[in-house]
Amino acid sequence: MPTPPERAPGLWQRVQPRLLKAANRVEDAFDAARYRFHAGRGWRIPIRILPYRGFGTPQRMLVRGRVVRDRDIPDDTSQQGTLGTLMTSVRRYATHEIPRAKVRVRHGSEDRIATSDQEGFLGFWWEVQPEHTTAAGWLEVDLELVEPRVRSGQFRAKADVLVVPPTARFGVISDIDDTILQMGARSLLRKFRGLFLLNARQRLPFEGVAALYRALEEGKGAASTGARSPDGASHNPIFYVSSSPWNVYEHLLEFFALHDLPKGPLFLRDWGLTEKGFAPDGRHEHKLDPIHLVLDVYPELPFILIGDSGQQDAELYEQVCRSHPGRIAAVYIRDVVKSGKRDPAMKRVAANMKELGVPFCLAKDSEAAAQHAASLGFISWGKIEEIVEERDRDRDGMPDDVDPDDNTPDSRPSPGE
Repeated sequence: MPTPPERAPGLWQRVQPRLLKAANRVEDAFDAARYRFHAGRGWRIPIRILPYRGFGTPQRMLVRGRVVRDRDIPDDTSQQGTLGTLMTSVRRYATHEIPRAKVRVRHGSEDRIATSDQEGFLGFWWEVQPEHTTAAGWLEVDLELVEPRVRSGQFRAKADVLVVPPTARFGVISDIDDTILQMGARSLLRKFRGLFLLNARQRLPFEGVAALYRALEEGKGAASTGARSPDGASHNPIFYVSSSPWNVYEHLLEFFALHDLPKGPLFLRDWGLTEKGFAPDGRHEHKLDPIHLVLDVYPELPFILIGDSGQQDAELYEQVCRSHPGRIAAVYIRDVVKSGKRDPAMKRVAANMKELGVPFCLAKDSEAAAQHAASLGFISWGKIEEIVEERDRDRDGMPDDVDPDDNTPDSRPSPGE
């Protein structure tokens, strides 16, 4: 049977890219005019360098950050009430980025000058000279604003960079919303409440998730030592990807610290107008770029992918498995859709993963994921008891107005079983 001819793109499909490109140019022109206005007044507004966690190897490191107008957000927001949290959230999203800012990046006796892009972001690959090869673990890189010259603000910062140790057996790439953090991303009202009305202490993790991730970071055999190296030199790296905006980066760090989640680089999303459209737009393909990047930086390291069934994580991870054959050690999907609407899709992904030879687990909770991970040798069996104990403590500490089953599935059989 002859293949039917492809349908020609409609008028909107032809015009949309041009309109988006034009609108993006208008926005850039406005930002440039605002930049010139403040520069002409001697930069009286305070400017701040926001350091982001980088990563790399002993020979090559990615240093990241952003230069923005100082929003005067306190480091600890966990004690704020609803009104204070709302006002802090508004300041987080009212970002005034500083384009073309020059930042001196210094590590040891070496330094470089990096320039921020149109949205104020810094992404600087540092090719380390052989005589300055860095040790594995977390290291600090100094950031100092060189231009524009400012009168006030936080124009010095230290950015953490993870140098993955050669002892790592695997890496982990995990989604955040509805995988680690109870977000309710499928409900606009609950998502708004989480983004604007809840402080870091009020946000809830899924029960036992922090203990599960610590076990994965430590790897099999950690139960015999019971110790976590402070610099991560002997552990498996964990990277986090999300559709949340970069504006909540500091909020997420505070949440991770409160719940003792393993330290790792975060990849978030720039919300707003771009040449590809307006974000957030309900799509999640943007997660593929950082996943491909991490896999390319560590070509010899297998990776575990973790996500949830509420969005497109399973389908995206299947694409990754096909693009990087032999690189994915396992895929874990937290089942958060109780209605069963996603069951057919999960069954298809499970079948495809089986054909690809990638272990796939649709887990009802952290204990189920831990049992599967232990059976594959990713974690020690002795860690499961710790994960169950933390899960039970998390449930006992849950506020009275929260339904413990609100974000967890019922007892339906897993399509992966």
